[in-house]
Amino acid sequence: MTECMTYFFSPGLTYSGSEFEDIIRRFHEQGTLVGDGTRNVVKYFNINGRNVNFKSFKEPNLFNKIVYRYFRKSKARRSFENARYLLSCGLQTPEPLAYLEYNDLLGLHSSYYICRQLDNVVELRNVINDPHYPERENIIKAYTRYFFSMHEKGIEFLDNSPGNSLVEKEGDQYKIFLVDLNRMNFKKSLSLGERMGNFARLTTDAEVMRTIANEYALLSNHPFDDLYARIIANAGRFKKQKSRKKSFKKKLRRIRDLAGISGSLPVLPDLT
Repeated sequence: MTECMTYFFSPGLTYSGSEFEDIIRRFHEQGTLVGDGTRNVVKYFNINGRNVNFKSFKEPNLFNKIVYRYFRKSKARRSFENARYLLSCGLQTPEPLAYLEYNDLLGLHSSYYICRQLDNVVELRNVINDPHYPERENIIKAYTRYFFSMHEKGIEFLDNSPGNSLVEKEGDQYKIFLVDLNRMNFKKSLSLGERMGNFARLTTDAEVMRTIANEYALLSNHPFDDLYARIIANAGRFKKQKSRKKSFKKKLRRIRDLAGISGSLPVLPDLT
């Protein structure tokens, strides 16, 4: 089936489109894998002495192929545009370089988001999961300051899991870089409920939640006790929802197995 490509490069980009296209042609055979690649595949390649990160989004189902082609921006395009907006607000994220989309007759076939690879960083997940991580409290405080600044600008990050914040040490300071940016809301202002709800996916570690609430209270002049209670309640609700969803999928698999139906579970339209 014939494909056509659309793309956008950051102004002043020193790389050529042909270099990116060449990497995409050999994307599945080469490159260094980042993460497990179970849903979207992230790899980095060395181009002219610099590591460049390529994120290949999972091919959408038929419904979303049409949606992303004609009615909604692709995840790659949203990642690129959201990254540029964060940088314009003074918020750190790996430098966005380009996005590419491949469309066939049915709609969007595949898409790629391309940015600078950060080499000397760790996931916030590593910090949260290790109670003895060096300077853990200072890192969590830096993370909280980043999110407070983002909230003050009316930005709500919908995929705020601990793997989507990267930590870089610079001297005696810590810098936070946000990644996986395709799901964000932009508003004139965020309510307190929205702000505290933004931490629901992060952790159920009481010490981490206490540090976040304390730092946010200092920055916002809002009572610590209220913030801490909200963060705990939101994390608890999210954990229960996740457990119910997991249980529901398990029941569906059991029904499928009893009925002798082969294949994976039905895929619902993903409008994210």
